[in-house]
Amino acid sequence: MQIGDYVKQEYSGILRLGKVKEVIEGTDGDTWSYVKVDWVDDEKYESSIAWKEEIRKESYYQDMWRIDNVQRIDINKTIQTLLKLSKM
Repeated sequence: MQIGDYVKQEYSGILRLGKVKEVIEGTDGDTWSYVKVDWVDDEKYESSIAWKEEIRKESYYQDMWRIDNVQRIDINKTIQTLLKLSKM
């Protein structure tokens, strides 16, 4: 995964879309790579996490995602597919 890649993540039925802004290679013996993502229109996810934090009285804030928790998308193909879907 590289800076500038478009990615998606699904969380409890919430589709998140964003762009990778930083890639962090594994540190302190951790062999996983992580990414920081600029998420767009992420209000549903943020609301869901806020509710979870309120109920459980714990913080679930996360600004880095292990690369196996996000998937790269081809934004042009995705847009074309959504346009086809909107014409059905």
